[in-house]
Amino acid sequence: MKPLFADGSPADGERPTEGASARGRKRSQAATRALFTAAGCLWVGLAVVGAAVPLMPSTVFLIAAAWCFARGNARLYRRLRRHPLYAPVRDWQAGRGLSTTTKIVAVGSIILSFSLSIAAVAQPFIKVLLAGFALGLSVYLLRQPRRTLRSSEPYEGRDLAVRREHV
Repeated sequence: MKPLFADGSPADGERPTEGASARGRKRSQAATRALFTAAGCLWVGLAVVGAAVPLMPSTVFLIAAAWCFARGNARLYRRLRRHPLYAPVRDWQAGRGLSTTTKIVAVGSIILSFSLSIAAVAQPFIKVLLAGFALGLSVYLLRQPRRTLRSSEPYEGRDLAVRREHV
């Protein structure tokens, strides 16, 4: 058995130089960031499709894209977080709650998509399971705090008809 250094590398001169080890780590980190960035772009693409196709959600894909961009590309992460379509998610993450419109759309989408799924499935156990998930998600969303917009509070990322009174 060969003697080892404290870090587990061989003590017989086969120890790699610090430069080679650091370069290998940098290449590995760059490859990981590139994979996260590519996955984030894929999720954004699916979110765009989800915004256009009925019954396909987009919010879940935007959250997944943000997660990937946060690990792979800070510039794209900031850009996504500033986009108007991300505003409801941003508000929810900041603890400001969900607007009534967001809750209605989300619960309506859940009811519609789960109803179609329940109708398409033949096994009673799966139908009950899907109904339970739909009920749980709906209750969770409806119990979230309601976002209210005060006239002095700008709504980030979304252009609402909040008018300032000119004096």
